[in-house]
Amino acid sequence: DKCQYDQCASYCQNGGTCAASLSGMPTCRCPNGFTGSQCNKPVCMDYCLNNGSCTVNQGNQPNCRCPDRYVGDKCQFRLCSNYCENNGVCHLTASGTQQCRCTTNYYGDRCQHDKCDRCLKGKCSINKQTGNVTCICPDGKMAPSCLTCNNYCMNGGTCTMNAETSMPVCQCILEMTGERCEESVSSVQQSNRTVSIVIPILLLLLLMLVAGAVVWYKKRIKGAKGFQHQRMTNGAMNVEIGNPTYKMYEGDPDADDVGELLDADFALDPDKPTNFTNPVYATLYMGAHNSRNSLASTDEKRELLSRGADDDLGNPLA
Repeated sequence: DKCQYDQCASYCQNGGTCAASLSGMPTCRCPNGFTGSQCNKPVCMDYCLNNGSCTVNQGNQPNCRCPDRYVGDKCQFRLCSNYCENNGVCHLTASGTQQCRCTTNYYGDRCQHDKCDRCLKGKCSINKQTGNVTCICPDGKMAPSCLTCNNYCMNGGTCTMNAETSMPVCQCILEMTGERCEESVSSVQQSNRTVSIVIPILLLLLLMLVAGAVVWYKKRIKGAKGFQHQRMTNGAMNVEIGNPTYKMYEGDPDADDVGELLDADFALDPDKPTNFTNPVYATLYMGAHNSRNSLASTDEKRELLSRGADDDLGNPLA
């Protein structure tokens, strides 16, 4: 109340600029490299992963410089993970692309080829220092490869020997493709086209099947609701039959029709039972005497049956 307290005293940290407020809650403007309500948290704290180095730009946003084999805004992805085969070692080039360093026995972009395959099951010898292959072929010939251009390329392909790998290489005609020109371009395109057509059709059929099942279920539920029992009142003239099978009762019957259905002189004998029992069940489980005594008293029956058609029945469950 005497203005003896300074809101900004030791409030902002790490060189932050403090601004007081009427509410008593000052705000801080942090320098580059720090964030938080009091500039107490470094922007780069725990931001870059896998030993990535962090820098802060002019907008006070962190940027990571990732080590080899890692990429991502936080260096969270290992680029070479499971890339090279057969124990090849992966590293990144200056352009950031993946490159494999293969062991002596393998070659290829991902070390996927075995050098001894070129010996055609003949004896294979590999120089551990140079990586060169020497084959003793099944016909006894010693050469870097037992593969030749003889009948190697198919469907009119032109064969040449690769000087580095001593492997035959095929130059296919326009209509053919594959390592040995064994597959037609049209079949590959047709296969891709077939897949692109079949998948949407299958999805459409699945949607139609689901929609049909929903419609069938709704119709079944709606049909089940049409068969319902309706209570009939004794002595009343507004009798309604709720069975749609009997067409003769459809519509609103008039008084004459109801008279034909019910006898106006119809009455129940108050001295006789008004309910039905199974005599076998009553004899075995209730006893004949108890089954008769289970009926309502004569006074109760007279009172119930003496009520006229115009009386208010009220709630039948009350």
